[in-house]
Amino acid sequence: MSEQKRERRVRRVRRPSRPSNAPVKSIPAASKRPSRMVMVTQDELAEEYTYVLDDLRRLFFIAIALFVLLFGLNWAFPFIAPMIGLG
Repeated sequence: MSEQKRERRVRRVRRPSRPSNAPVKSIPAASKRPSRMVMVTQDELAEEYTYVLDDLRRLFFIAIALFVLLFGLNWAFPFIAPMIGLG
């Protein structure tokens, strides 16, 4: 027989069964908390997160600009559509 026609055998391994009422051994996960709490002042937070305020301000202006663009297009479309053959 050629190798292509040869049937491929899969070896199945039986796992030992355990009774359903047997306790399951588990290892508790390690805590991801810091070992001690660190006090941070408002000045340190403000210094570290100044970029967040800049990003939020930038997103706010982009959102306002997109809303103005959408409203402007909504207002202008009835006038422009007949000119380009859409209405």
